[in-house]
Amino acid sequence: MRILFVTTDTIHHYHFLVEICKLQNSLNIDCIIEASKENYRYKTDSELDRLTESYETKKWKHIHRNFRNLVNRYDEFSDVNKKAYWEKFLNSQNYQFIFTYGVSKLESNVLNLFRQCSTEVYNFHGGYLEEYRGLDTNLWALWHRQYEQIAVTIHELEAKLDSGRIIKEEKILIDPSKNYPERLRSKSVEKFIELTNNLITEYPNHNIGSRLPAKLGRYYSAMPESLKLDLLQRA
Repeated sequence: MRILFVTTDTIHHYHFLVEICKLQNSLNIDCIIEASKENYRYKTDSELDRLTESYETKKWKHIHRNFRNLVNRYDEFSDVNKKAYWEKFLNSQNYQFIFTYGVSKLESNVLNLFRQCSTEVYNFHGGYLEEYRGLDTNLWALWHRQYEQIAVTIHELEAKLDSGRIIKEEKILIDPSKNYPERLRSKSVEKFIELTNNLITEYPNHNIGSRLPAKLGRYYSAMPESLKLDLLQRA
């Protein structure tokens, strides 16, 4: 089975990929890393981000250095919407799955190239898609104290952001009395590992189902620094 992962240069994404390689050791995996960082008109980096990075670095040591030996093809570039790059890289390849995880919104011409290479083109959304679309969605649910809407979703990738048919969706159980916001992302990653492993295992038996979202949630931008600090103060 051949799979293409398109993701970013972050320890939690590397951890995800390493664990999938361990669980599905017969896979033939290609990996593209989007190396650029999004710039916003307001400040988003905060103490919460630093605590999250510190927690994940301690939890998943040595991930980055070991990862590249586990994949077939690996490359990094800064523009995931560069059509000429994808035409050369894909070169009529056939993949059982193409997964995107945490990258910039793909333009339609790149998405069409992906669909020529795979019928299963999915995105990992760290949130409850039917209520929260966009960025930092589980943090937004946490900030709104809507603990029952903290979730992860695997959905079909469409030109409209976070709008495709839902393949897998699962809530993340949060105890409000033991709220550690810097650990929320790692919980999402572990849930994605479980769901992705199940999805890959189900593929040969054609057991993959999907459903339309009951509704499309509100779109959220990256959470500002001040609101992230508010989450820390609540904890």
